[in-house]
Amino acid sequence: MGVNNFLRNWSLSIAAVVMTSLTLTTVTIFVILHFSATSATQMIKEKIDIMVYFYDETAEKEIQDIQLKLSSRFDLDSVKYISKEGAVAKWQSRPIPQNIKNLVTSEENPLFRSLQIKTQNQKTLDDVVNLLDNQTYQDKIYKVSYKENSDVIDKILRLTNFVNWAGSALSFIFIGISVIVIFNTVRLTIFSRREEIEIMELVGASSAFVNLPFMVEAIMYGILATIISMALLALGGKFIAPIINDQLYFLNINFQNYLFDLWYIIALLQVALAVFITTISSFFSTRRYIK
Repeated sequence: MGVNNFLRNWSLSIAAVVMTSLTLTTVTIFVILHFSATSATQMIKEKIDIMVYFYDETAEKEIQDIQLKLSSRFDLDSVKYISKEGAVAKWQSRPIPQNIKNLVTSEENPLFRSLQIKTQNQKTLDDVVNLLDNQTYQDKIYKVSYKENSDVIDKILRLTNFVNWAGSALSFIFIGISVIVIFNTVRLTIFSRREEIEIMELVGASSAFVNLPFMVEAIMYGILATIISMALLALGGKFIAPIINDQLYFLNINFQNYLFDLWYIIALLQVALAVFITTISSFFSTRRYIK
């Protein structure tokens, strides 16, 4: 009977399925974006560091004293000294054209000695920068390269917050619309079959028996919506994800991998969400219009 209801009101059924599939697709996209942005932020936090460059005139003893002072902090992961020779080695290992690499050699070495300071806590790095931005070190330290990295972190954090806010807002809006559409679809089905329902109730049919076809109909909406949503996501993963990867290259995240590696988890979650939305809609509709 639930299948008959679905076919009898095919135009309303299509509207309910389309709306539910759009809801599932929207929720899934923003969940993937959320986890991708969060993962990228964590990876960058793990890689972020401070490079403290020293003037050539600064004595080795003075650099060692600063390194020792910073190493005594428990909130820093590491404080590594990089000599001029080490700086050349790092320069030569960079993925840049050979003719540019040749500009810096052991004989012609304009690179500075430095300290590489690492921690996963951005606030700690801010504290270290404030510590080094002291009059005592002005004639020893040439530059502290942190602001650029800090700006990247801030941009990604803002992007993550925006994705979370926009995703939550749109997801709730689409879920609300889906609930309303399915609620009204089931209500109209009940109205069109009100005489049959009255007869069933008069002959003693239980509420569960009367409600069951409408619950089956609603669950069918959810299953069909999941199939359509997964098809849309597969197409998006093939044709749109590469474009997103290029535009959001700084996140260092492959959205295709997220989608295709976790497709079975996504499918199960979509089925669960679809059945939840459609069952809740049908439950309240039948509870209100079937006595």
